[in-house]
Amino acid sequence: SVTSLAPLEGIETAVTRRHLGGVNPGNMQTDKTWMPDQTLNLEQAIAAYTIQGAYLMHMEDKTGSIEVGKFADLVVLEENLFEIPALEIHSVNTDLTVFDGQIIYRRQ
Repeated sequence: SVTSLAPLEGIETAVTRRHLGGVNPGNMQTDKTWMPDQTLNLEQAIAAYTIQGAYLMHMEDKTGSIEVGKFADLVVLEENLFEIPALEIHSVNTDLTVFDGQIIYRRQ
């Protein structure tokens, strides 16, 4: 596998095509981008984890984006992913998780 199932780790890996934080855990040295032609931009990577995932489940009319009439399933992150270095995405904390319109997690 290239990365874990954790969404922010997967998004970072899709954007950078590097180990998390840019450091190879095998030798703790800075690594280089592998297969740079396979990188996604941040918008594409987020879509892959949201609306495109919903499409694959044939649920894009119910989930995958924030729209009136769709399930209120979302996370609020402590940082705007578009305003931080890509190699820091994996370390962003989740402040709030809403599932079916109910808060199920709130970071203290």
